[in-house]
Amino acid sequence: MTRSLPDEASLRRHGARVRDAVRYHLGLRHPAAHAHLDRFVDRPVDDLGVGHLKLDYNIDAGSEMSSRADESPADGLLGHHRAHLDWLDGILGRHPHFVLENCASGGMRADYALLSRLPLHSTNDQRNLLLYAPIAAAAPTAVTPKQGAIWSYPTAADCLDKVAHHGQLPPGAYPSAGPPA
Repeated sequence: MTRSLPDEASLRRHGARVRDAVRYHLGLRHPAAHAHLDRFVDRPVDDLGVGHLKLDYNIDAGSEMSSRADESPADGLLGHHRAHLDWLDGILGRHPHFVLENCASGGMRADYALLSRLPLHSTNDQRNLLLYAPIAAAAPTAVTPKQGAIWSYPTAADCLDKVAHHGQLPPGAYPSAGPPA
């Protein structure tokens, strides 16, 4: 995909595209990046009737980035963030009943600008049912209970009793960290 877009459609640091793990970050101030993401959302919504999409974003681009050589890294990041909000506004304007869910990526993307536009906010991807309880209990201190999505990932190793009781196991059954506070 990155070969199909101009370099200017990516966030850059010192002139090079920003890459985290195996992913590049689109610079949403560029019209080609906007158009690419619009097609990514519009087709499934319009043609397939998709009604919900989780924007899962488990990478960190860092704080020093810009799309143009004549701006500071902070200005570049702020400009990108504002363009991201504009893109969300466009999607939600075209598809008012479509639900976009923000993924906090462990809290890295839990900001109130995104929360002002998106009705759901994934609180965490913790897979241990016993360790998720304090996250779920604390989530309303950061987001409204109505927005805080609690995802559960029971695994094949989790017995049905453990899943059914939502982590309410007898003493001694907790991991070494002890019972959720």
